[in-house]
Amino acid sequence: AEYMGGGDWGKAYRLLQMAQIFIFTLRNKNKVPEREGGVWGTDEATIFQEMQLARQMVEKMRADHRSSLQKVPDDFRDPNLRIGLVSICAYPDEFAIRHATPANREEYCRKHGYANLMHLEHPMPGQGVDIQHTKLALLAHYLQSGEYDFVMWTDCDSIIMNMNKTIDSIIHTYTQIPPSSAHARDDA
Repeated sequence: AEYMGGGDWGKAYRLLQMAQIFIFTLRNKNKVPEREGGVWGTDEATIFQEMQLARQMVEKMRADHRSSLQKVPDDFRDPNLRIGLVSICAYPDEFAIRHATPANREEYCRKHGYANLMHLEHPMPGQGVDIQHTKLALLAHYLQSGEYDFVMWTDCDSIIMNMNKTIDSIIHTYTQIPPSSAHARDDA
C-alpha cells in the first residue's frame, strides 16, 4: 500500500538509505569516495540532506495515515497466522543475557502460539559469515520454508516487556486486513 511506504517519497527515502549503507560499507565510513562521487554526481552531505527531507515527508504521510487506522486490540490473535520470532543469542553461558532472553522469548511465544526460533549457537558456523551478518539469511530461510506467514527479528539484547501485545495486533493494525480474511489457508 502506498501509504505504508510513503509512495514515491518512501521509495526515495529507502533508496537514499541504501545509498548510505553502500557508502558506509564501501569505505567503512560515512563519506562518498572522491572517484565514485564524481561518477554519481553527489556527495554524502547531499545524500544526508535529501534523506532528511524524504524522511520528514514520509513521517508526515505515515502520521496522517496512522490517525485514520482502525484500532486492533493489543491482545488480538489471528489463529490463521503462522508467526515465528527469530533471534540469535549465542553469548557465552556466563552472560546473564544468554538465559534471560531465551526464557523471555519462550514465555511470549508459548503465550501466543508463535514459533520460538531462537538460535543459541552461530547458525552458519564455518561458512565465513560473521554472526551479525546471518540475520538476513535466517529470515530468508524461515520465510522460504513456507512454514510461516510472518517472521519477526528481535535482537538478543531486547526483552519483550508487554507480554499481552501480539505481533498479530501490529500486523492487522497496519495492514487493516479484516482478521477473518487475512492469510486464510486451505489447510487451516
